[in-house]
Amino acid sequence: MFSFRKMLCWLTLIASIQLAAAQKSSQTRREQVLLEDPIFGISYSPSLARYEEADLLLKKKCRLGSDPIWIYAHVRKEDSDYFIVTGEQLPEYESEGSSLWVKGAECRDDLSAWTLSGLPPAGGYQNAQSSAGLPGLGAAKVCENRPDEQFCRYILRSPAEEALLRELVQDGLQRAIKAWGKAPFRNKECSAKAIAKLSDYPIVQQELRKFCTTPD
Repeated sequence: MFSFRKMLCWLTLIASIQLAAAQKSSQTRREQVLLEDPIFGISYSPSLARYEEADLLLKKKCRLGSDPIWIYAHVRKEDSDYFIVTGEQLPEYESEGSSLWVKGAECRDDLSAWTLSGLPPAGGYQNAQSSAGLPGLGAAKVCENRPDEQFCRYILRSPAEEALLRELVQDGLQRAIKAWGKAPFRNKECSAKAIAKLSDYPIVQQELRKFCTTPD
């Protein structure tokens, strides 16, 4: 007679097999997902390059959900933390990622493409404005019409805002080097073509060029 104990064992075995299959399927999907470094535009699989994952506290403060979120830049200044992040299961964040400003229990966000697009003023900071928070947060748009689209950026408002943006990019460089290795990162990003592609993001382009022209 098929006992209750045997039935329980069979049910437990079936549940274990189903769980293992689900975990394997989830891992396979994760390996097939392609993410993009929102600072330098490198497409990659999370199984090939290891960026730091955001902790639960940051995800909770910024309402980022429970799925994995990766950190591409982090700068701490006084009582604030600034991040550039992205994740594979965040449709509300476009492929270029999100920038975050965390101060205490509060979190404000913006598109990282906007944060990174800051342009130094042509005449220098003669009338510098104080600007708290993320670079570009609340800044006026300066747009140009192009054949296929309208591209908008902002003019950096103070030396402090420019310095923070540069620090984010510099930290992003170090994280990319750690994730890829210095030589592979150079091979991917130090060609004239790769540097030229960042012309819409002059601070990113300048910092990358500085890295690429500095001897090892």
